[in-house]
Amino acid sequence: MSMAPCPKASMLSGLRTIFSRYRFVRFLVVGVLNTIFGYTIFFLVWHMTAQSMLSLAVSTILGVLFNFFSSSGIVFDNRDPAKIWRFVCVYALIFGVNAAALKLFERFGLSASIAQVILLPFIVVLSYALNRNIVFTGRQMEAGNTK
Repeated sequence: MSMAPCPKASMLSGLRTIFSRYRFVRFLVVGVLNTIFGYTIFFLVWHMTAQSMLSLAVSTILGVLFNFFSSSGIVFDNRDPAKIWRFVCVYALIFGVNAAALKLFERFGLSASIAQVILLPFIVVLSYALNRNIVFTGRQMEAGNTK
């Protein structure tokens, strides 16, 4: 008697294939992880201090370190530690954009925690674009899958 393949195993195999083949899918998965980490830090610091800029600074600093290792290894397959300086510069720019937008939302009466949730998708897309085009460029990117 032959046994049909396990649907869960087949689905898991398909997900692995998609994950390994498409950088954008890896970016989305790692982005969710990075976002959860960063927003958790932001939310905790904001609730302890009620200071949005301090919360943003702390979550950005810790998030940059966490994100560098997850993004460089999983998304871009480029673990060159020398790239951390470009990564930090990109995140400094992202911090500036995020801080300005956060302040603007707060001026319109939105709480910092809600405003940051609204801003996250835009910040994530900006982060990917800058990292792909400024930080993790070169031979590995050209030879590897860029989908």
